[in-house]
Amino acid sequence: MEPPSRPPHAYGGPVPKPAPIKPAKRIDFAATDTRARSLESPVKRVTRAFLWTVIVFLFGILGLVFLSVLFMPCGRGGARYKLEVKQAADVMSGFAGIADDQAKQRRLRKLGDVRGEKFYEAAFKARLLDDTLLGKLVSKYSTTDSTADKIWIDTAEPLPEHSCSFTAPRADMLLEVLKLKGEQRCVVFCFNSRNWHNYPDHGVLVHFSDADIAEYMTFEDAHESWGITEEEWADPAGKLFGQKAPFQHTYE
Repeated sequence: MEPPSRPPHAYGGPVPKPAPIKPAKRIDFAATDTRARSLESPVKRVTRAFLWTVIVFLFGILGLVFLSVLFMPCGRGGARYKLEVKQAADVMSGFAGIADDQAKQRRLRKLGDVRGEKFYEAAFKARLLDDTLLGKLVSKYSTTDSTADKIWIDTAEPLPEHSCSFTAPRADMLLEVLKLKGEQRCVVFCFNSRNWHNYPDHGVLVHFSDADIAEYMTFEDAHESWGITEEEWADPAGKLFGQKAPFQHTYE
């Protein structure tokens, strides 16, 4: 009887090599998508292109609207006239800081009747006003003034020329002026004569003693509420500051 047959390797023969495995066929998605698009009807292709064009157009319009609002001119000076109100609020906060601090009040009394630009000069040197306000004293649309460096404060030098665009009360009257309200309200500070016409489309920036924020006063406002004449309005340094209400307590 013959022994059962066995595979060759069972007797030490060569091991047969397995059949090679063929790699899976790679799917070309780009080609598939291209073929799908080629089968797409012309109407659908045109519709898709039209929709994308409309979307891009709408985003473009929205962008233009945003930019036009952002940079919309607001008369002479553009939007800078609004920033002037913020600067004036900072200056008024500096005055309020003097009124709320007894030590500063004592130093204020030593300044006597200095007024206008000289008041700011003395107030910075006496540390009544923080030197960060130096930049707030210059109108953003001034053609004559520029911000002074703070180095002069600790020297014997005066406030640099043309580095202040505002008027100011007398030092010895400041606390009293800040308390005036109602019918006695007055302008604490405003643009000086060099900057009086910075914003002819809006008026002159003024900060009243009983106001929370500064406002713009036109000649029509001044004439109707205070009886100011055209001649007086045209010469604020000579006929308004320190003389006529509501400018009687502010000086250049």
